[in-house]
Amino acid sequence: MRSLVLLALVLLVQDVDSWIKKLSEDDVAARDEASKKLIETGEKALPKLKEALKGASGESKARLQTVIEKVEAAAAQAKLTIEFVVPEKIALKTINDDEYNGLVLRFTNSSEKDVVVYPYFNLVVKNADGKEIEAHTWIGRWGMREKDCFIECHEGMFSTVPAKKSLDVKFGIASFCQSPDAITGWGFSSAGTYTIEAKIVFNREALLAACKGGHAIHADPKQPWNRAMELDRPLTAKLKVE
Repeated sequence: MRSLVLLALVLLVQDVDSWIKKLSEDDVAARDEASKKLIETGEKALPKLKEALKGASGESKARLQTVIEKVEAAAAQAKLTIEFVVPEKIALKTINDDEYNGLVLRFTNSSEKDVVVYPYFNLVVKNADGKEIEAHTWIGRWGMREKDCFIECHEGMFSTVPAKKSLDVKFGIASFCQSPDAITGWGFSSAGTYTIEAKIVFNREALLAACKGGHAIHADPKQPWNRAMELDRPLTAKLKVE
């Protein structure tokens, strides 16, 4: 068994070396295929990729940098879990009256590096029949703002999930403040089992495109929107309301 594992590792190293060499070939299709294979190989290819980057130049260097960035991003994604944490049951009066009632959006980072996230999301609430419940409140978040740059207003909306730790973001249903677009809320008319659904999304390009001012701060690599992990994760949880 041990010999089979060693053989697999040797073959993998040979494949990675071969694909790295193909990144400098004249054939564009061959370069594209090599990039794809290296990205699919994942973290196991990183030592060889970083070693090759030291002596690379031109097209090969640019491709190596892109591949490394994508492999590292995918690895970080795989080590970040996101989930709704809800109480076993919630009183009808509590969920209708309280700003926070034990509902949590939990980010867990199992990697060795801190991760920046954008913990805002639009919520959908459905009754036991699967019918969506309309929100009773909608107050636009960006009607008035202190800064000219729309993106700069987001600076304090990002959070860091430390390495090997979790980040809990509390939220309520009656007063829901985690939407990136508005402050809103829902009311429950009766007890029953409800469903909450969301997509935790952060798309850097879309956020930057939302500001038409072309401000220089958009491109600043130190800003949280340029350090945040891009996400597109669907979440669902059941709420037992009594």
